[in-house]
Amino acid sequence: MRKIVPLNFNWRYSNDFKDEYIRRDYDDNHFKCVDIPHTNHEVPLNNFNEKDYQFVSCYRKRLHIEEKMGNKRYILNFDGVGHIAVIYVNGVEIAKHYGGYTAFQADITDAVSTGDNILVVQVDSRETNPIPPFGGTIDYLTYGGIYREVNLYILNENHIENVFIKTLDVLDVPGVELDLRVNLSKEMRARVMVNAPDGTHLKTVEESINTCDSSISFPMEEVLLWDIDSPNLYQFVIELIDGDEVVDQVIEYTGFREARFTAKGFYLNGRKLKLHGINRHQIYPYVGYAMPKSVQEKDAEIIKNQLGFNLVRTSHYPQSKHFLNACDRLGLLVFEEITGWQYVGGESWQNVLLDNLREMIIRDRNHPSIIIWGVRVNESADNEDLYRKTNQLAKELDGTRATGGVRCFKKSQLLEDVYTYNDFSLTTGDVVLQEVKDVIGENEVPYLITEYLGHTFPTKRFDRESRRLEHALRHARVINACQGVEEISGAIAWSMNDYNTHEDFGSGDGICYHGILDMFRIPKLAAYTYMAEYSKTPFIEVSTNFDIGEYDSSFIDSVYVFTNCDYVEILRNGENIGRFYTDREMFPNMKHPPIMIPDLFGNVLVEKEGFSEKEAEKIKRFVREVARRGDLDKLTEKESAIISDPEEQKLAWQLYGEYVANWGRKKVNYTFNGYIGGKLVKTIVKGSVNKYDLKISPDQTTLVIADTYDATRVVIEETADNDNLVQYGFEPVQISVSDELELIGPSLISLISGKAAFWVKTRDRDGPGTITVSSPKYGVRSITINITDSTESSIMG
Repeated sequence: MRKIVPLNFNWRYSNDFKDEYIRRDYDDNHFKCVDIPHTNHEVPLNNFNEKDYQFVSCYRKRLHIEEKMGNKRYILNFDGVGHIAVIYVNGVEIAKHYGGYTAFQADITDAVSTGDNILVVQVDSRETNPIPPFGGTIDYLTYGGIYREVNLYILNENHIENVFIKTLDVLDVPGVELDLRVNLSKEMRARVMVNAPDGTHLKTVEESINTCDSSISFPMEEVLLWDIDSPNLYQFVIELIDGDEVVDQVIEYTGFREARFTAKGFYLNGRKLKLHGINRHQIYPYVGYAMPKSVQEKDAEIIKNQLGFNLVRTSHYPQSKHFLNACDRLGLLVFEEITGWQYVGGESWQNVLLDNLREMIIRDRNHPSIIIWGVRVNESADNEDLYRKTNQLAKELDGTRATGGVRCFKKSQLLEDVYTYNDFSLTTGDVVLQEVKDVIGENEVPYLITEYLGHTFPTKRFDRESRRLEHALRHARVINACQGVEEISGAIAWSMNDYNTHEDFGSGDGICYHGILDMFRIPKLAAYTYMAEYSKTPFIEVSTNFDIGEYDSSFIDSVYVFTNCDYVEILRNGENIGRFYTDREMFPNMKHPPIMIPDLFGNVLVEKEGFSEKEAEKIKRFVREVARRGDLDKLTEKESAIISDPEEQKLAWQLYGEYVANWGRKKVNYTFNGYIGGKLVKTIVKGSVNKYDLKISPDQTTLVIADTYDATRVVIEETADNDNLVQYGFEPVQISVSDELELIGPSLISLISGKAAFWVKTRDRDGPGTITVSSPKYGVRSITINITDSTESSIMG
């Protein structure tokens, strides 16, 4: 039987490389002790030299093998090393891998011996390397280090290399075709056991095999489909049997589902499904790509459960297996693509791309969440020779999925199954999305929008309210436009989170503010557009805190409510000013369009002041025009045409000051009550502030030390009355942790627009860990994180 030994603790690291580091007897006590995942250089949040991580480094580890067994193979598996890795064991070069985003193996059987062995990994993280994605400009940082996990596989000489489980005819007569690649020296038996999502054993199939490549087919009487709302996963246990001995076992999970792109849209399990997706960079503050399992899984949970998307694109490279496993469990569809950004190099560069494509598909083709392979370098020019090869290779490795290739120009040569296109049409004009035929030409082919907005309207979480609102409304306009066109399979927003980038891009501080979340996964206002549209629980968020000084001439033009409620009722200091419904004139295709509140008078002019409906509307129009400009001095011709009598003008302005502007008066409270089916389901209150508080909220309160360290995000939030965010809170805070934990990033930070976040990770001990946050304004606050150690003793030191 195979044994998998995690090799993630107690590595020795140096931020340089010398030939002497390879020697078995080299004294590395002055190297830094690190755990994997590890970034070769921690960077500040912003304003740093991007070349700081672009160097060659060295990782060393002791492997102690109690007794080397002659009938075993010892194979190292690296999930991700950025970007060229050379593997040495006991001073001998074993393997070299090109590409920072795909897993690779190194057979060290002939190099290891009983007792202590020394593993050395040379890591070249320079962006001058002639491999994908390097060669041109890149709109993201690529970081370095052994940033994903490392394992040692101890296998029999006869063992399973990989398994591909193809689910067939799932809507009619479901079946399985299982392709098996085995390292085989004689005839043996392969046994396949299938277990249902609830663990019930369903079927056992056993066949003799005598070749390295075999296929086993069998029917499934009845299956539960894998879908976005019911992601049923079946367990397949595959065993290689010699006589009565099970010599190897592999466990895979997959789902029964049919994913089909057509010229009329996308279909999942026979029903049409509009894809609403988000692009994800695997980038985190300070440590770049180097985050463990639970943090990777959290991103998938945010995308599916918090934001409500049903698709994620792994822009612009293959991503963590933990992230993809979480997508399988959550029912989050995936567009996974090869490495690259616009540039395509020469023959050797392209050969690495093809190798990486092969590695990506073989690793990930059992994931039911993946519905399309991206086989074209993002936004690259047409290249018939290369992209015929990538498509052919993808089909050879997996003929069950569609291929796509992301481009940013119209009427490109289509070699893939789906025309995937970045549509950045929405800028200042009326065009939201391109007409489908203008992009793809006259042929009827499947069409998917793979990016929109992003760089066309970068928005910071600390921007002024009006820009944050416009950012949110632009996202709503694209959702609406996409929903209204049958031929569009869906659209994928750019992007999930802000990210560090090269000096050629971004806002001058090394950050692209293109996300609907910031780098710490804290929502911007635009995120609420998606939460309202896709959330399955009652949701309300309001576009303003009613601070008149946030607006020119102290005039709040329009208030928007992002909600999935049927309507909202607004109360001003307890008085009902009206019932408001979604704006279906501007957003006719959205399920839950934003609600526009055109004015805050509501019904008060009629019900309290005694004006007729017609008179009230005239007053509202008049004050709206005047307030936008300033005051009653030097009225324009348009303003005077609405109300010509000076006394009526003064009265209208007085009423505006009393009921809306609140000049010189105590700030009022606005209550928003949301109703679904006539029932009150959600209430939020905006307005006056009398007290402030500081909240500390971890994503997880329990961390588990297992194959490697665990980590969690902690969010700090400054709130005012009714749990409202202090939008312009920039309080400095000092963070400290107990010995059980390690802080990722600096210990002294400031809130940014009322919020901040940081990550902590476990060290080498269990027990309760304490996180303390202190500030001049709020004093000392502490929370406790429970830590359990589930690591097993192994033969490795």
